[in-house]
Amino acid sequence: MSTLKVNRILDGTGNEGVDIDVVGTATKARDLVDASDSVMVSCNPSGIEVTGVSTFSSNLDVNGSIGIGTDNPSQLLHLAADSAHQILLKRSGAAPSECKFSNSGNLLTISNNVNGIHFDVGSSSLETAMYIEDGGFVAIGTNNPQRRLDVLETATQTVAQIRTAGQTKALTRYQCIGDNPVFVGAARSNFNIEMNGNDVMTINHTNNNVEISGNLKVASGKGIDFSATSALAGMQSEILDDYEEGTFTPTISQGYTGISYGTGYPIGDYVKVGQLCHISLSFFFSSTGYQSSTRIRITGLPFAGNSTAVSFSGQLSYGFGNISLDKYDSLHWYIPNNQTYAEQYAMNGPTGYNAYPNANASDDWIQISGTYRVD
Repeated sequence: MSTLKVNRILDGTGNEGVDIDVVGTATKARDLVDASDSVMVSCNPSGIEVTGVSTFSSNLDVNGSIGIGTDNPSQLLHLAADSAHQILLKRSGAAPSECKFSNSGNLLTISNNVNGIHFDVGSSSLETAMYIEDGGFVAIGTNNPQRRLDVLETATQTVAQIRTAGQTKALTRYQCIGDNPVFVGAARSNFNIEMNGNDVMTINHTNNNVEISGNLKVASGKGIDFSATSALAGMQSEILDDYEEGTFTPTISQGYTGISYGTGYPIGDYVKVGQLCHISLSFFFSSTGYQSSTRIRITGLPFAGNSTAVSFSGQLSYGFGNISLDKYDSLHWYIPNNQTYAEQYAMNGPTGYNAYPNANASDDWIQISGTYRVD
């Protein structure tokens, strides 16, 4: 091979850097070598191969493809390596930084060691379509994300849309209308919330009913608001704020002496809805004495009567028992305000509320139920 060795090439003024044209034939190559005969630039009919580190102080015009690590580039710029490699964009000066495009572990990695990463688009002028802050926050429509994902819209429009290809029903949008976030479901599909593969809540598209597979738990002091319905002038609240059901153990604290109860008695159960409490209770007992001048009192009610002195808490109705009603028009149990007991009143005529019923001394049984108001 004929070799031309050049130490320096000077122009007419003695300055380095004049152009050298190397022309080969269709079958022969021409090489430029260094002082040790190592090929630095090889020119052949298929292209130019550069070996080692080369510095170009002016523009490099290439009419074809450039391959780095390969002599068979498939794209205009083709980088190839058998191990992890990267493209480095390095800035020096007063604001140094390094941006890298890496192929590591068959993953594309884009990194910036200073600030974040912009993804800009636009035909006439570039605008930031997405921004990733150096702390990991992702922003769409803003360069100042306040959360892990921050999407900013400047007008009332859809912020996000999720759909299934080929399915006109499966369309869900999230949009902002004024200051109000709105989820918009498909017109002919239910809106479901799932956990562990099970529907937790469903909004039925045919009747707009909300169907919940579990319990609806309301925080203390809160409730279901019925203010959308019309109310009377004296309305004070339209919040249903409590529901409870359970059992309790009533006792007779006065009116009888030496009381003993039958097996399984006394028993009581209750249902409380808002400020109304409904109770049912049963007694089967024997006693050694009936105090004819003392009202029978049942204590241990689950809730005290309402505390407003001018309001009537309620009364319990005498259901069944072996107390004779021959002498009385009716028997009732009055619940005083702010108390957890009920006292028996025997009504006998218009002024007979102070009458005391006469009961057997043994094997007495009573069944009582009623609703009273609580706080």
